[in-house]
Amino acid sequence: MQFPIYLTFKQFTDNAPAERRAQPWQVSWNDYLAWTELFSHRTFEMAREQIPAGAPAEGVDGFARTVITEGIMRAHFGDDWFDSVYNEEKSSRTTKAFFYPNAAYEELAELTHHRKEELARRVHQLQYADWFDLVVAKVASGDALSGVAFELDAALYLMNLPMNVEQKPASGEREGKGSDSGRSYDLRFWVSDPPKAVEVKAKRDDTPFTKKTIDSSIKDASEQIPEGESGFVFLRLPPAWVGQGFEDTYADYLGAALRPRAEKSTRSRVSVVFSAVDKISTSPGGRKVVTRVWQPFKSEWCPQDDWKLAMDLKQFQEAGLTAMAPPDPF
Repeated sequence: MQFPIYLTFKQFTDNAPAERRAQPWQVSWNDYLAWTELFSHRTFEMAREQIPAGAPAEGVDGFARTVITEGIMRAHFGDDWFDSVYNEEKSSRTTKAFFYPNAAYEELAELTHHRKEELARRVHQLQYADWFDLVVAKVASGDALSGVAFELDAALYLMNLPMNVEQKPASGEREGKGSDSGRSYDLRFWVSDPPKAVEVKAKRDDTPFTKKTIDSSIKDASEQIPEGESGFVFLRLPPAWVGQGFEDTYADYLGAALRPRAEKSTRSRVSVVFSAVDKISTSPGGRKVVTRVWQPFKSEWCPQDDWKLAMDLKQFQEAGLTAMAPPDPF
């Protein structure tokens, strides 16, 4: 029994009749979402038919999600990339300290599975964006999946509110590191004019937790935000950092890193830092579970409107009010 074949949005529209191809992309996107819902439903049905009766429901659903995840990534990036990078049995430069093939520990195996599912979700959800070709180019060029994945996470987090999100060109087209012009930020979005800059930093899992690590991350991020503006920094932290006393120590390090050291310091350009960490816990049934936790941190220089926006984003995320964002494929 063969599972239904996943189609990208482009494949779906290219295969549509001429009159449907001529309609506004928003209409085509809604048609595609309806098709995706049927595709997902059928995949889950077929997974249940293939798994022996009496098998745990979470195992059956997990199997269906894996089928959909792999279909999404193959369709968007090709079989060669999927086999040599995404599903490779050894870590590569692209996946190092992000995926853990053949992990010896259940925690790392579940973390890898979770990250693969979440990346596939973001790719599906954001493929309609006019900047999605930049994502494909980054992946094709061998950019670390850790950074690409978190940029998509940050974009989707912002889309929980009705706003326009743009992605900047790949690193080869951006200003050099340390440029004081601040034009090489990763994302920008509109609530009102002018657009607000967003810099995204994903710390590799093998990064040590030190005051210097936090300080250099904030310094580098602040230099990308345009002079005379305030901007947001999204920072993903390694799961291994979580432990006794981490939250208090991290807040102290972050507060110190945001404090300007000189009159022309770029650190004052950062109004809010959104920290994200994937916490690994054990469910009542004994399974390892990964949960993404977001926490905004307000700088001393944060404009009132920036902090209100940060609180709105946090409340929407925590309450599950994500209807404004592109829907999940499974």
